[in-house]
Amino acid sequence: MTWLVNLAAGAALIGILTSFTLASRLAYGDSLAPQDLVAIRFATSGLLLLPFAIARRGRSLLSAESLLLAAAGGIGFAIPAFAGLAIVPASHAGALLHGALPLFTFAIGLAIGGTAADPRRAIGAGLVAVTLAAIVWDSVDSRGGQQLGGAALILSASAIWSGFGLLAARLRLDPIVTAATVSVWSATLYLPAYLLALEPQLHRAAPQAVLMQVAVQGVMVGTISVFVYSWVVLRLGAVGAAVSTALVPSATALAAIPVLSEHPTTTLAVALVLLAGGSLLSLTGTSPGARRVPNSRS
Repeated sequence: MTWLVNLAAGAALIGILTSFTLASRLAYGDSLAPQDLVAIRFATSGLLLLPFAIARRGRSLLSAESLLLAAAGGIGFAIPAFAGLAIVPASHAGALLHGALPLFTFAIGLAIGGTAADPRRAIGAGLVAVTLAAIVWDSVDSRGGQQLGGAALILSASAIWSGFGLLAARLRLDPIVTAATVSVWSATLYLPAYLLALEPQLHRAAPQAVLMQVAVQGVMVGTISVFVYSWVVLRLGAVGAAVSTALVPSATALAAIPVLSEHPTTTLAVALVLLAGGSLLSLTGTSPGARRVPNSRS
């Protein structure tokens, strides 16, 4: 039954992360701006998870540890991610955002001494890096130089999310505690600035478009995905959680065909296959101890 639960969690994570990219691109066609999506994400998830934050975290919400979690898994990730998604098409953005996770998780873990320099993982990370470069080139070649800035934003968001995965694994917090901490602190820090200085555009969008983003960005992505990702980190470790998203780029590119009428180029299609291969190669080089992080007390 354990493998079945892990499979279900991985499938749920793939579906949620794929919907994040697609819904974001749809939002920009509905007159919403990146700052609106960040606000929707954290206003919704912060409200939903506030009772859990109070009950499970208490005064420790005011700790430096809590601020670090919010900075990495919350606004630090969401702001560059949504800004980049406003520029880069979904088929490329999904590959850059989620496909880069194994590379950044390996590199950051190696830098802080939490990851062994296993040759197979190094080869897998190198293959991912080369493939990501090809994807960036394909995007710039077909859509112009502005794509380079968007790609940089998305890759920085991926690096920050990888840092969040490593931090969550090291702290060994309950997934509900992690999700609540990220959402409540992100809402507290971001929403005042959004209302006072970032020119909200919600009034320009149709109510049904806003409600769809509340459901996807606020409930599915802002609330459920942080919980699912944190849960997978506890079970498989940060590296295993990162590599479990290896199918997200391909799923996003395939779903973008009917949803957004985005058809991948031959270069992108080949790159997606190589990207999945590099990610899986990274997993085969992971030592058993790095795949699993023991559960901690709530």
